[in-house]
Amino acid sequence: MKLPFSSLLITGLLVLGVIPQKAHAQASADIAETFCSKLSTSAVALDQAVTNTSQLFADKNNAETARIIERRANFDDRLVRTRQATDGKLQTSFEALRRKEDAGDVAAVEAYISVVATAVAVRRSAYDAARTTFRLDVDALRAQQIGVAQAKLVSFATILKTANKEAASNCENGRFDPLTVQNTYTEVVKQARKDLAIYNKTRPDVKSATKELIKTRNLATEQARREFEQTMQQAQLQLRQR
Repeated sequence: MKLPFSSLLITGLLVLGVIPQKAHAQASADIAETFCSKLSTSAVALDQAVTNTSQLFADKNNAETARIIERRANFDDRLVRTRQATDGKLQTSFEALRRKEDAGDVAAVEAYISVVATAVAVRRSAYDAARTTFRLDVDALRAQQIGVAQAKLVSFATILKTANKEAASNCENGRFDPLTVQNTYTEVVKQARKDLAIYNKTRPDVKSATKELIKTRNLATEQARREFEQTMQQAQLQLRQR
């Protein structure tokens, strides 16, 4: 799950002048003093930025979850209607077959009907199992990726908050000159952004993983289809040879 919100946090701090855009060129003491004076304001801004970004992230994931649920529900509704129509056609063909046969062929016809009905039920069960497994695997994949992304956000925000507190403390106690405090803070933020960029660049590809799950599901349904066709061919052959 990509984290697009690092720029939001950084932008909020840049606007307040907390993160110098050209730190190497800002060597004057007065600018460094301004940096120290704004740390308390930036801490509040950072908390708000983290809250807003976390909410945006949650909203995005919730919206995607809602879309997935809706797509699945629509598919399931269509599947129910399709199966109901198929059942109706099967019953019609079964009744027609019963009317055509002589009394002596009743047992063979009923055996054929039983095999067909069982084969249909077995195929449906296999399809349903493959679909259920696929959905559970997709949900687990999304949950894992969301969890990792949330952890990255928390880590990123914690680093910035800690750096802010340390900078404020160093500015207050005067152990370091303000310019040193400013430069140290800037380097911490740069590294945090770099680490987040690396995560975004190297994170697992959810689409590729989902494609593999689709392949697994399709293999299962294809196997069920072949077995169904084989059963039907055998049943039809036996019916013709009665």
